[in-house]
Amino acid sequence: MKKVFGLIGVLGLFIVLSGVACCTKPPEELATAKDAVKKAENACAADYVKVELDKAKEELNKANDRYENGKRWKKCTETRDLSMKTIELAKKAEQDALAEKEKAKKMADESIAMMEKCIEKAKAAEANVYAKDEFNRALAKFEEAKKLYASSECKYYKVKDMVEEAHGILKNSIAMAKAEKERIAEEKRKAEEAAKKAAEEELKKHPREWTVVKGECLWKIAGYEKIYGDPFQWPLIYKANKSQIKDPDLIYPGQVFKIPRNVPEEEVKEAIKEAKNRPWPVQNFLFDGK
Repeated sequence: MKKVFGLIGVLGLFIVLSGVACCTKPPEELATAKDAVKKAENACAADYVKVELDKAKEELNKANDRYENGKRWKKCTETRDLSMKTIELAKKAEQDALAEKEKAKKMADESIAMMEKCIEKAKAAEANVYAKDEFNRALAKFEEAKKLYASSECKYYKVKDMVEEAHGILKNSIAMAKAEKERIAEEKRKAEEAAKKAAEEELKKHPREWTVVKGECLWKIAGYEKIYGDPFQWPLIYKANKSQIKDPDLIYPGQVFKIPRNVPEEEVKEAIKEAKNRPWPVQNFLFDGK
C-alpha cells in the first residue's frame, strides 16, 4: 500500500513539475497568435474589418495576460487555448480584410472611372471656362484621392468617398457653368434687343430712306431735321440715287430715296460747296415735277 501511495505522489509531483516546466517560456502558439494578428493588420484589417481584428486582439491580450498572471499549474494550457482562439480569429480577419479590400478597390476604380468621364463632360460644358474655380477645386480633390489610392491600399473606401466628393463638386461646376452661360446669353439677348430698339428709334429720328410726297424737292428733304437739317446737303441724296434721278431739279411723288448716313466730313463739305455754287435754272427749282 505504501508503494502505491508513493507512486501516486511521484506521479503528481511529475505532473506539477511538468506544468511549471511548460511555462518557463511562452508556448509556441502565443508567438504564432501574435504573428497571425500582425498579418491581419498588414492585410488592412483595421480599415476593412476592424471589429473582427479587435476581437482577435482582445483574445491575444487575454493570452498574454494569462501567461503573465495565470495560475502556474494551468496557465500554460489556458495560454495555449487562448492563443489558438486568437489564431482562428486573426486568420478570419485577414481573409475577410483581403476580400473587403478587393471590394473596396473595385468601388474606388469605378468611382475614378466615373470621375474621369465627368471631367470630359464638364469640359464639354465649358465648366473649366465659366466655373473655373469650382472646376479646379474638383480636380484638386480628385488628384488628392488618386495620390491616396496609389500610396495606401488600406484606404480604398476613403478614396471612393473623396472621389465622390470631387464628383459632386464637378457636377456643381457644370450646373454653375450652365447658369453662367444662360446669364451671358440673356444679357446678350437684352443687349441685342436694346440695340435693335435703339436702331429703330434712330431710324425714326434719322431714317435711311425717304418716300417723296407732293411738294417736296431735294433741297427741302435735305433740310428736314430728321434728314440732315441743312438743305445745302441735298447733293448727297442726289448722288446716292442717280439711278432714279435724271435731273436733280425734278423728283416725283412715290420715289423712294436712300438717305446716306455717316458720310465723311469731306464729302459733306464738297456737297455743300456744290449746292452753293450751282446755278438755279428756274423759279421753284428742285421741286417735284408735278
